Amino acid sequence: MGYLSCKLRSAVVESHRRERKPPSVQIFSFEDLENATRGFSVEMLLGKGSHGCVYKAVLSNGTQVAVKRPSYGRRMLDDEAAFDNEIRILSKLNNPRLVRLLGFCHDSNREKLLVVELMHNGNFHDILHESHEPMPWSKRLHVALQTAKALCDIHSISPPLIHRDIKSSNILIDSHGNAKLGDFGLALWCHDGSTSTPPAGTLGYLDPEYTTPEMLSTKNDVFSFGILLLEIMSGRNAIDVNHNPPSIVDWALPLIKTGKALAVCDPRLGPPKSASCWKQLANLAARCVRDRSSRRPEMVDVAQQLQVISRRLGSSMFNGIALKIKSRRSQCKHKESSIVEHKTPSLQYTKSYKKGNQRSLKVYDENRTSSGRSVNTDALKNPSVSGYKNDQSECVDSQPTTIAEAYIVNLKSHGKGRLFDLFEEATQPRGSEQALSINVSVMPLQCQKAVQPGGSGSGVKEFQEAISCWAH
Repeated sequence: MGYLSCKLRSAVVESHRRERKPPSVQIFSFEDLENATRGFSVEMLLGKGSHGCVYKAVLSNGTQVAVKRPSYGRRMLDDEAAFDNEIRILSKLNNPRLVRLLGFCHDSNREKLLVVELMHNGNFHDILHESHEPMPWSKRLHVALQTAKALCDIHSISPPLIHRDIKSSNILIDSHGNAKLGDFGLALWCHDGSTSTPPAGTLGYLDPEYTTPEMLSTKNDVFSFGILLLEIMSGRNAIDVNHNPPSIVDWALPLIKTGKALAVCDPRLGPPKSASCWKQLANLAARCVRDRSSRRPEMVDVAQQLQVISRRLGSSMFNGIALKIKSRRSQCKHKESSIVEHKTPSLQYTKSYKKGNQRSLKVYDENRTSSGRSVNTDALKNPSVSGYKNDQSECVDSQPTTIAEAYIVNLKSHGKGRLFDLFEEATQPRGSEQALSINVSVMPLQCQKAVQPGGSGSGVKEFQEAISCWAH
């Protein structure tokens, strides 16, 4: 049987897994849950399923939870076996990848209600198919990987637990974007002996080989997960009568087998950057939905391959984003250079570094905080004694020919004072900054004002005055 190989792997998995205590389950009264849901009002309704409705509830202590109520038809037929089964199973499981059972109401004279943790972002089906903006590939793969790991956990239990109803609407998304597996109403423990429970599931996700109770195995969930992968890739429902063929398997498998995996891609997003990763994902989905269960992979193998594909696809997406950023930066630099070329030529200097690289320096309009540096005013008053050297700082266009130009070079070579800070910070201008034209005849006076003790302290005010004079 398919579950025997899963049981061999479970011994290894369980040996490395920390034992978790069973969850503490609270028993609620029907009146408390009725008040918490405002009498099961339509405003508190979160969704409807085949077994009943789910309501948002606010308990007396302010805790927000979800309350599952059986449908009217099941209550009339006294068919609440799915609720009883879910209580039995979830009360024994304590796994962060599964929707947590908080409590239940089991009043013999009233309805049976189930209380689970509230998943604020709803179910995956609504997000995938009904959102205005399509879900990006990174988040889709994240949901697929977390669901695969949840199935690995329940399949590794001894005896394995078969969910039997894997579909997008039974995957719930919490406030942090994490996926959790819910709705264990049809789940069964796969014991060594044959079970008498008839096959069950959702049309479109149900394993075609699962026709008798004896065919129950973990491979039933693998098939359903393969349908989920195709749904994630294509954005189509498992069964869609608006397409021909309506079955997603009958439509996608021929395309994948003929090497046209990109045709399965959701047209709202387009294919990812890495075509090889996409083909691997398509082949993995095709392996999961094989007709013969013996040829399908185990969920442990599926989760491992998804992990690899997710990392590679995420890396290619990051590289694509990096290339876009690099291209935008080069465009901005080209735009800035074209703006500077159309302006009056500014004084421009370069500083030689150890490896011979040179760095351009321009005067830009900056308003920074003070660094508390001081300047050697004696050297400023007498530029000729500055000890200027051509190998440390030199003019790009020509050597200093006037006293004013030598004055500026001296200020740069000493590397002190607030003006030097402003010059130094200007070596890496932002996109919004623009180069200014400098009136060399006015600059010595403004530089001296900026470094005088009676100034504003940081020199910013004087530097702005200098800029206004230089610009005019």
